[in-house]
Amino acid sequence: MNKDLEGAFLRAWLKRNPYKVPQQQYKWHPERRFRADFAFVENRVLVEIMGTRSVKSAHTTVAGYHSDCRRMAEAVILGWRVLYFDSMFDKNWNEAVALLERVFDANTDAV
Repeated sequence: MNKDLEGAFLRAWLKRNPYKVPQQQYKWHPERRFRADFAFVENRVLVEIMGTRSVKSAHTTVAGYHSDCRRMAEAVILGWRVLYFDSMFDKNWNEAVALLERVFDANTDAV
């Protein structure tokens, strides 16, 4: 199910930003096997699509949520900016795309 959400996000992103293609399943940590759904490596921006449609998923259990928090704290410590998008954005991925575009617009170094 999460792959469907990731695909929907990617299609919406590329429709508006065809020349800014993110890397998928990017291993961003130098020592750990942490991956992000999408990474704009040159801008140090990670995007995580949270598969929260089901009652029990890796992102909705207490242990899974805690693991996500630890992992993304590591990303911030290493200088990444992280955006989370949950399954509610599936109703309007353009809203998620607009938020991500604001990250790039807010910092001229990120463009």
